[in-house]
Amino acid sequence: MASSRLPGKVLLDLAGKTTLERVTERVKAIEQLDSIVVATTTDPEDELIEREAKRLGVEVYRGHPSDVLDRYHSAAKVHNAHAIMRITADCPLLDPQVATKIIDTFLETECDYCSNLCPPTYPDGLDIELLTAQALETCWNDADLESDREHVATYIRRTRSERFTIVNVENENNVSDLRWTIDEPQDLEFLRMLIPKLESNQGTITEFNKVLEVLRDNPEIASLNTSITRDEGWQISLDSDRKT
Repeated sequence: MASSRLPGKVLLDLAGKTTLERVTERVKAIEQLDSIVVATTTDPEDELIEREAKRLGVEVYRGHPSDVLDRYHSAAKVHNAHAIMRITADCPLLDPQVATKIIDTFLETECDYCSNLCPPTYPDGLDIELLTAQALETCWNDADLESDREHVATYIRRTRSERFTIVNVENENNVSDLRWTIDEPQDLEFLRMLIPKLESNQGTITEFNKVLEVLRDNPEIASLNTSITRDEGWQISLDSDRKT
């Protein structure tokens, strides 16, 4: 609830459903997952998130307010996770088929870390990371930069350590310049205009290629948040690292 750029973003209304509800219903469509856990904080204001998660029928773990890596590590321990898929709760257009492709690649290659971020070729908002419990344990033990503690698996991508085998899943066409996440007021306006158009034609869960088609037909929506830099939150964290 304490998001600095868009406070309370995970409970904001997006065409009749909260952001968290839209993310959760898409995660539920990923068939290979054994459980879904909303990892929020122990801050009193995040009681609202716990209530919403329980309403949606998913597990909740409440942990460290700023050390997100510790929160993930603890949640994984509590739920005896062998592998952890990281999906942020500000991605209401998550595509379950993209997630499935990453899971299949992870299982086929038996890698430590699989994502679609090294480099990104999907729209910002379809970011998915999948890592073994051991890889998460290594990050938890060794990551000492604030940015790595906040962003969970950036230690793996940043260090490219020989201790990790890393595999990337790429889209056929690079559309990483597109922004479908929710961090700024412009993102909220973008999603509130886009989602009703998607649902009038495609239903609740829409493949990302279908989203591309709707945006091509509605360029006035597509241009609403193009001025925002991708991974701005991570860059802010990196700047904080340099200052300290």
